[in-house]
Amino acid sequence: MESLPEQLVAEFLSDYRASGVYPRDRIARLTELATAHDTQTAESATRALFTALVERLADSFEPEAVSLYNRAFAQVIQACRLDPRSAQLDQELEKLGLPGEQDLIARADRLRDVYPRTALSDPAGEVQRVIVLSRVTLGADVAITSLIIERMKLSFPAAEIVLVGGTKAPELFGGDPRVRFKEIAYRRAGTTIERLLTWIDLLGCVREVTDGLKRAEYLIVDPDTRLTQLGLLPVERPDLTLRGSHACEPDLAAQAREYQAFLLGWSGRTDPDGNAYVFHICRGPQNESAMCNAEVDRLLNEARTVSALAARKAVYEKLTKIILEEDPIIYLYHRHVLIGHTARLEGYKQLPDGLVRVVGLRLK
Repeated sequence: MESLPEQLVAEFLSDYRASGVYPRDRIARLTELATAHDTQTAESATRALFTALVERLADSFEPEAVSLYNRAFAQVIQACRLDPRSAQLDQELEKLGLPGEQDLIARADRLRDVYPRTALSDPAGEVQRVIVLSRVTLGADVAITSLIIERMKLSFPAAEIVLVGGTKAPELFGGDPRVRFKEIAYRRAGTTIERLLTWIDLLGCVREVTDGLKRAEYLIVDPDTRLTQLGLLPVERPDLTLRGSHACEPDLAAQAREYQAFLLGWSGRTDPDGNAYVFHICRGPQNESAMCNAEVDRLLNEARTVSALAARKAVYEKLTKIILEEDPIIYLYHRHVLIGHTARLEGYKQLPDGLVRVVGLRLK
């Protein structure tokens, strides 16, 4: 007979597969049990959470399953942040620029973007230390971590390799003179909060081994380790830099999502399609927020096939509701447009989008 936590996991998966709607209430109840003050209850629910849900989704290697994992576990992390026992977890995530659940999901989605392949090399010899995070389990370290270490040794021949992991790591890689070990214990038998707090230990560990090094002098490799809950939790905050580009130039950094905030301007269009499609369609040319929502895509395309005003308005109302909920773009202002012209000009009419149309103009 299934326990309550196992039943909640089963209902969560079956409900999602049947409807495509995220069953938030099931994860909320499961997290409530996994963070209970009663240790037996918390450990039982934690086992169900990780064994029946996390491992099942993570081991499937299916993009949809990974997205579902990111969403579910981000909800778990957010609930744990509100628990006084996890105060340090919340403080560190705030410092790293991740104040809420949606920020964790957005970061995870950005990490899954496919970038142009580049060669790993360090011709100037800047990188002094490569920190590789263990996958925690012995089998995964043999299959994955060992390959990463060999690649790092070839790509950065002058750098020290530091493997951050448990007590078994030296048994696997202890004969390699290029590899140094930094021990950290992941509480695989602990409660959900105890497992998450391992990440605090990891932060301290990473800060210790990078102390005194400039950002260009070290590299951190996270192979979706359990120490970061499959990459959901970062190990450092990216440097915040400000850079500008001309409004008519393609911004490669923006296209690669290499920013924390991106400011852009738009003159506007008289038809809502011109103000919505390129900004919100998945992988659109001006979709700098990286929003990718199947329902938004469907509505944007549907609006292009409907000609009746009332029907188009209804589609855009549905679209607007989703966009306001997800909040991929924050609209800061609407500029006043002031156009001066000679009194000899006839036929000029200012339209709300701010663009100047010269059709029908003439001089007296």
